[in-house]
Amino acid sequence: MDREPPSLVGSSVRVIGTAQDIHRRARRRLARGAALLSLGIVLLLTWLVLRYLDIGPTSVYFLVGFSGILAAVWGVGSMRRALTMTATPAAVRAVVRDLADGLDDDYVLLRQVTLPPNGAFADVILLGPHGALVLSLQALDGTYVQQEHRWYRLADDGEPQLWDRSPTWDLTRPWKSARRLVREYVVSGFPVGAAVVLASGSMAAPAGEHTENGADGALSNADRVTVAAERLLDLALAEPAIMRSRFLRQDTEASHPVFPVITGAEVVGLVKALPAAERAKPDLIAELTEAIRPHVG
Repeated sequence: MDREPPSLVGSSVRVIGTAQDIHRRARRRLARGAALLSLGIVLLLTWLVLRYLDIGPTSVYFLVGFSGILAAVWGVGSMRRALTMTATPAAVRAVVRDLADGLDDDYVLLRQVTLPPNGAFADVILLGPHGALVLSLQALDGTYVQQEHRWYRLADDGEPQLWDRSPTWDLTRPWKSARRLVREYVVSGFPVGAAVVLASGSMAAPAGEHTENGADGALSNADRVTVAAERLLDLALAEPAIMRSRFLRQDTEASHPVFPVITGAEVVGLVKALPAAERAKPDLIAELTEAIRPHVG
């Protein structure tokens, strides 16, 4: 398993969630998960003993057994999340380094953020003169075609096959959670955007047309960055639709914005292309940083 280097050396960006921070939080989460799993096993064994000896009312059996299952499931989930935290692909680490090395100290980069109130996860939240930018870092294999929120993977024969994931759709929840958090501190003048960043893999255009993010070879890097920046400016004015069940995605995805998709090599250029926001002052950025910090990791 590839692991992250101990730090981002030479970065002028303030990074919250460095490799040391993530590993320290992962160890705590792993220990907490192991304790919950152990408690769950003990409760389930107690339930078996009570059932075997036929001691106490049925409600006691139910309470002990249900508590045991809940603790065990919660513990396993916490342990899996801890292991995932430290298993960052090399391509994703390279994008984080590019951001840290390519931007100045006006920016704050927060990594692996679990946003309230529903636990939506963001790989990176970048605060700065542009406002806030929620980034989904995708380390993909192969070539993909994007049509709105539907993603297709190109097979060896070049035929597109519907993918069971949609990085643009998955980004909707953390974007909406970030907007909600920011609105607690400032009502307007502080845009909250979002983008999918391809740390690896590539995008192709559907037959006879260009992809909306311009990720094919027909556009230059500068043109793709310009298109993505314009999309983010439009996104800042959009009002998100009510989030419904993921099982209703097909019926509701049309009412949600489609976020731009860019490559890892273009992400720094995109951030620099965004205009300064009216309310994105250093004191507000510092206040938002402290509000998000407890949710890192």
